[in-house]
Amino acid sequence: MVIRSEEMDPSFIEEIEKLGGESVRKCYQCASCTATCPLTSDIKAFPRRTIRLVQLGLRERAVRSPDIWLCSACATCKASCPREANPGEVMAALRRYAYSRFSWIPSLSKHLTSSPKIVVPAMGLVGAILVALMFSVGNVSNLASAVSFAAFLPFSFVDIAGMTLGVVTAFGIGMNSLKLWKTVARPLGDPPEITIRQRFRNLLDVVVQEVALQRTIRKCNTGRLQWLAHLSLIAGFAGAGVTTTLVFLFNAGMPFQLDNPVKILGNLSAGLLLFGSAALIGKRIFQKPTIGETLFQDGLFISMLFVVALTGTLAEVFRLVNTSMLAYPTYSIHLVSVLLLLGLAPYTKFAHAIYRPLAMYAAKLTGWPN
Repeated sequence: MVIRSEEMDPSFIEEIEKLGGESVRKCYQCASCTATCPLTSDIKAFPRRTIRLVQLGLRERAVRSPDIWLCSACATCKASCPREANPGEVMAALRRYAYSRFSWIPSLSKHLTSSPKIVVPAMGLVGAILVALMFSVGNVSNLASAVSFAAFLPFSFVDIAGMTLGVVTAFGIGMNSLKLWKTVARPLGDPPEITIRQRFRNLLDVVVQEVALQRTIRKCNTGRLQWLAHLSLIAGFAGAGVTTTLVFLFNAGMPFQLDNPVKILGNLSAGLLLFGSAALIGKRIFQKPTIGETLFQDGLFISMLFVVALTGTLAEVFRLVNTSMLAYPTYSIHLVSVLLLLGLAPYTKFAHAIYRPLAMYAAKLTGWPN
């Protein structure tokens, strides 16, 4: 590998340290991490290769590496390192850097990582304004009667807001993913010759094995709970998406009965999201010495996801027991939480769900593991 002096940026390692990769300077390339990492049977010099790129200040090459999206923070490398470095945290720091680098609004992504003192009050203010707007648009006179979310806040208002949010979110994710693809899918040398059939098989492998079944996380020594939590989140998101679409198409303003298949799917999806997010939050709290620090950007996504699942569940419970003074505020908070979660999706760790499989597919096309 030929390195030109203009490629080396000494400030890059400092940026990664600030984003949680404080131990990157401890590494002296002994390869203990590579010898113990469960992924090295498929990927050569993992994660040692990417750590070295950071140490040399090779910003562009490090960001182009699909390796940073594969690490599942199992901490096997940390346990084996004679220098007490944490390569998994360096990889996580690189991902945090990438969220901002690939964002079409980089300043927003950067603040979500480095400036929680600005973001938290701003989100609180936006949330309060949105809740106030809902109560101003909603029929407050219905608060004392039987709980009816459709009567309180017309579904047409929710549908319009949801469709607008969906377009904005899809645009943001699309723009960011395009930037990632142009960066990661660009081969360093001569790319391997891959037929259309092989491309399709590679794509199918990523979608089925990595997205649906979370093969890499299951392979790593992260524990069955983390694997089940990720599976629950994937299934919960898919189920919630299908439920929302069916409600939009077939709901006539009245809630489905509890035995309706759409309602069953929606409640099951909410339960999966609640379990998955609670399990990951619990792991970050009780296994902090193993997995390391949780930066604001990482905690923001999983916390908002938990709030969305919890408030959605509680809103339904309060409606069923006809407790209007709890149902309407909870419902309003749920809608605002969904708005913030999806609106910020392209700029938080939520984007990991798109970036990771995209980078893995690009790696297959460029022959990156070799």
